[in-house]
Amino acid sequence: MFRKELSDRVQLNSQTLHVTLIGNQVEVEVQIQATYLTILNFTFLTHPYTFQISKWRARGQAKFYTLFHEKVRNQNEFGCILDDGSVQKTQQQKINTVIQAVREFFHCLDQILRAHQRSVIDYAVWYRERPMADENYSTYITLLVCHCIVHTNFMYPSATYELVEYYHA
Repeated sequence: MFRKELSDRVQLNSQTLHVTLIGNQVEVEVQIQATYLTILNFTFLTHPYTFQISKWRARGQAKFYTLFHEKVRNQNEFGCILDDGSVQKTQQQKINTVIQAVREFFHCLDQILRAHQRSVIDYAVWYRERPMADENYSTYITLLVCHCIVHTNFMYPSATYELVEYYHA
């Protein structure tokens, strides 16, 4: 088995967050693995969902931390990026950074739900396919949210359809 696969199974941190999605209180179980693969388990409107965020694990960490620190953050809580671009964070500061990004992830999801309600998946597909000019923290988080929406069929209506076939007289 590969080292990364083993590390993805070792849990570094687990905690519960409470977020609001279109006025509904949602309890999110956050699991951060040793590689910083982040697994989000929650139930929304009676449907269970699991989002897996792998973009900021392993090789993606430096980019994630750099984008995260575009906004001025509390250095004691989140560490910092040095002038040479290197990351200066303790393990706890890395965990704090991921937890804060998860909060912002759900805030973004709430914004998308409020704006696009019944066409959330259509929006997510459109957002992922459109050309990106510059990547910043905002577009990075939004893209992660859209990936999770698409990969889980989030809020996809469970409709039954009446069969329609061509009738030739």
